[in-house]
Amino acid sequence: MRVAIANERVLPRFGVDRLLVLLGRHLVACGHTVTFFALRSEPHLLADIGEVVTLEIPPGLNMQGAEREAARQMRAHVSRTRPDALVSGGWPFFRTAREAPLHGAAGLFIDAGAVAQDGLGEPMLSIQRDLRRVRQQELPAIDRVLPISGFIRDSQTIPDRGRPEGVRTVLLGGDHMQQNVFHGDEGDTKGVRLLERMAGLRAAGVPLLLLLGRFEGEGYKNSAGAYEVLRRVRQAVPEAALLLLDAGADCRVPDDLAGAVVRLGQPDDATLQAVMQACALGLSLSHWEGFNLPLAELQWLDRPALAFNIGAHPEVIAHPWLLCDAAAEMADKAIRLLTKLAPAEVLAAVASSGGRHRWSDTMRAWEQEIADAADARRRVTPRIKATVEAPRTVLVDVTNAAVDAANSGVMRVTRTLCGHLQKDPRLKLAFARWEAGSRTYRLLDGGQRAALANYGGPFDRLSMFAETSGLGTEGLLDALGSRDGAATLFLPEVALDGGSWNRVAWARGRGMAVGTILYDLIPVDHPSFCAPGVVAAFPIYLDAMLQTERVWSISDYSMSRFGAYANRRGVSLPARSRVIWLPGQLGHHGRAVQPPGPAAPRRDGEEVRIVCVSTLEPRKNHMGLLAAWTRLRASRPDLPVRLTLVGNQYAGAPHVWQSVARMAEQDERLVWRGVLDDASVMAEMEAAAFTIYPSLVEGFGLPILESLWMGRPCIVHDSGVMAELAAPGGCLCVDMRDPAALAGAIERLATDAALRERLAEEARGRTIATWRDYAAELGTELAELRTGMNNDRRLSA
Repeated sequence: MRVAIANERVLPRFGVDRLLVLLGRHLVACGHTVTFFALRSEPHLLADIGEVVTLEIPPGLNMQGAEREAARQMRAHVSRTRPDALVSGGWPFFRTAREAPLHGAAGLFIDAGAVAQDGLGEPMLSIQRDLRRVRQQELPAIDRVLPISGFIRDSQTIPDRGRPEGVRTVLLGGDHMQQNVFHGDEGDTKGVRLLERMAGLRAAGVPLLLLLGRFEGEGYKNSAGAYEVLRRVRQAVPEAALLLLDAGADCRVPDDLAGAVVRLGQPDDATLQAVMQACALGLSLSHWEGFNLPLAELQWLDRPALAFNIGAHPEVIAHPWLLCDAAAEMADKAIRLLTKLAPAEVLAAVASSGGRHRWSDTMRAWEQEIADAADARRRVTPRIKATVEAPRTVLVDVTNAAVDAANSGVMRVTRTLCGHLQKDPRLKLAFARWEAGSRTYRLLDGGQRAALANYGGPFDRLSMFAETSGLGTEGLLDALGSRDGAATLFLPEVALDGGSWNRVAWARGRGMAVGTILYDLIPVDHPSFCAPGVVAAFPIYLDAMLQTERVWSISDYSMSRFGAYANRRGVSLPARSRVIWLPGQLGHHGRAVQPPGPAAPRRDGEEVRIVCVSTLEPRKNHMGLLAAWTRLRASRPDLPVRLTLVGNQYAGAPHVWQSVARMAEQDERLVWRGVLDDASVMAEMEAAAFTIYPSLVEGFGLPILESLWMGRPCIVHDSGVMAELAAPGGCLCVDMRDPAALAGAIERLATDAALRERLAEEARGRTIATWRDYAAELGTELAELRTGMNNDRRLSA
């Protein structure tokens, strides 16, 4: 076989680098050809394996941008090297693994997991969240995913992939250090001196405790927690010493332990193995581990190790007694091990644990998966090659967007998304409205085409062509053709006319796959916020959605609620359903990257303008906003503030817009501008110092990201998906159910120019996708969507 291995870096360090180098060596030893692709590498590590290709990714790209750029460059390399399989170690090669079948290769991903987010600060927290989103976007379409533990499989692989098919858990080995993958330079005496020091300590009777893994000053590794364990151990064993690996500048050894802590630096494999053999005990204070390779390495050398009872540790540990729930318990068990008071069965389990995790077993399993995936891909490649050349025809249901004069929420997504999808060369978009009476789709007329094209929506030229040619919907689809024979039906809107099942049946009868966007489950989870008719119709809509081939949720929160609903109905979610977060780009306005005038600190007495963009309906909480505004105006009549409300009235709750209208008449500093076009909304945003989004319940909260896109801070609710959107910065969170708290937040942000500027700076620094990004992701999904993915789900009556 010809195998390509791609990873961000291949450097002399621990982690995925080591796994992939070992895999490359094994494949070459078995007669296969290997090519490495990386952004950074040490060529001498791979000199005896195969070719090394270094990619150059332009600086400044976000994680998804880097994925796209890496995939773009890799297409040429893969076409040149023609691998049978491409193995990805992770970012930025997720998309490359997913696209491998386009070149006749199988795509595989060795899943070591995305690290835990607990204890991470910015920018690492946002980076890890972006990584999880990239995983959720790409893992569903990769041929095979190989998690390194059952813990990773259950907590990340299957949730991110959306299904267990193509997933196999392959545990890592613990005996690879004998292979000396990362060896030191000849003539380097550091290792010799280090081992001499270890020998001296042992000769002096010093029990050596090794902190497993690199020392990290923050994050889930919890390295500094070892100091407290050492203190407790030294109360019983005063001579005990702690060894630290790769302890850089962020390692702060407490004064009282200065003589009992030894920094080992970065020893090569042979030296580190000798150090491990000199140790009496290993400690892992980590709060999350996808496998814990150092733990397996130490046990292979018949040395006991203690670890917290979390993550993959129960799968790797030699005996359950060695698992701990707290640092105090770990110290107590360390004392028992050092004083030879540990249970005999524990020591026997450690002595026999060396054979449990062999790298030869791991490599054979990986090689077999690669070979099987390549063989399976070869059997289907001719069909794929024949179909990728022609674009896929997609019939888009725009029943509401073709008549709605406003552009709120779902209408905005439908119009803007389709405007970008229409430019995708992989797709041919046709637009239609569902006609309930005849239970069929009708092409758009002139007025409907104009309504759809409003607010940056697509212009439907195909229906004009059909009119002049005398074609109906099916005639147009036949004329357009599509790869794989049948078109795809795309449902980007919420259908509450009771015809959802009929829409899906219409597509099924014509051999069409169906994909739909999931926005929220508010009528099910919070029926008090919705009209009775909506509450009654919503389960019908959701049940039909469960029968489609794929669902794309706009947020993790909405997908989790949909999963709970499906579970109550006794069915599974559509196969390969996934989350694709909405973008935050406002219209055609460029991203705010410089501090604009209105958001900068104002002079005393200068008016502070505030904007709220939202449909006037109960769950958007305008009544709470009005109550807070009334409090603020009564307590601070001198405060030069102006609140502008932008949004359409909601027919199901006239009392909301009527209350807004009355207050606007009574208070000259409150203005309701109703429905505005994109240019006018942008103008209001540019004039504002900050925005308010008072909604209590959302599936996403698009105006929040749009405000941040414009560089304007936003006051948001402190729970639900709003708090999730606010977490990376730029927002002020408050309990929107408390008018007094909201009034206080408005006053604070209106009077504290420094706070406004800090939040504005956070907003400008956030990673926010564009509509082009969003359309590219969904376009890839639509281009690949086909029938037969619904796993024959059945709903109970």
